[in-house]
Amino acid sequence: MRKNTRFGVEIECLVNVGIHNIDRGPWREGINVKRLNWLAESDSSINRSNCSFNDTAMPCEFISPVYNENEFLEQMDKFANYFSKKGKLKLNDVLVFNNSCGSHVHVSLGGSKNARHFYYKCNRNTFIKTRKYFFKKIRESSLSKYIQDRIIKQYNRSYSKYNWINMDRMEWKYDKHYEFNIRSEDQGKGIEWKGPNMLGIKTWDHFKEFWQIIDDCCGFLIDSSFKYDESYKHIITPNKEEVESEQQVNVYTPSIIFDTDNQIEEEILCVI
Repeated sequence: MRKNTRFGVEIECLVNVGIHNIDRGPWREGINVKRLNWLAESDSSINRSNCSFNDTAMPCEFISPVYNENEFLEQMDKFANYFSKKGKLKLNDVLVFNNSCGSHVHVSLGGSKNARHFYYKCNRNTFIKTRKYFFKKIRESSLSKYIQDRIIKQYNRSYSKYNWINMDRMEWKYDKHYEFNIRSEDQGKGIEWKGPNMLGIKTWDHFKEFWQIIDDCCGFLIDSSFKYDESYKHIITPNKEEVESEQQVNVYTPSIIFDTDNQIEEEILCVI
């Protein structure tokens, strides 16, 4: 992976406040979780379905500090150690990830000159391949087939829609409700990858394996974004209208057709 890589994570879940008495702030006004140093804030999109501790379940979004490459997996282990109380508690006794929960990942290269790295240097091929690589790693994992199917099916949802189904679709949607949210780069938060989710994960071993997969996929995305030479700069070219408000949605059209190869195949969506 490249130098100066930065990560940020948002984990949506239900937390058992009967075990962890955590205070949360309003949306976008998170409160620091002592000894963890993540922010906890409310999220009205999270429901209490399929929760074994429903009476003490609190919908919550946990937001990490910004980590560099060497800290990322270490800090995810720290998250697990905090909520498991150093291995004393099972994951499904303290956290639940249902179909209203996502696990968003922010990736950037750091520094103002790289603030829009993915926006300018990536073409749609890069993002399609990253999605497929994630599916491949999930399929190769020790997760049960049932959980693999759920994670892959949940990937394409209302606020994480495919940017492209395949290479025949031309437009890029400048919209935060897509799997790769490039609007986030304009806000100085790196590109936001919204597809990953931990639906059905119930053990700490699987939790850690999931985040190892995310780390691998982020490395794949970053390395792939450097694949093209100088002639491929500005592969995604904005039209004349820049985004003037959070509500505006623009369509960006790639300025050239990317190279095709035989490695791209249609997604096989899993049906539960």
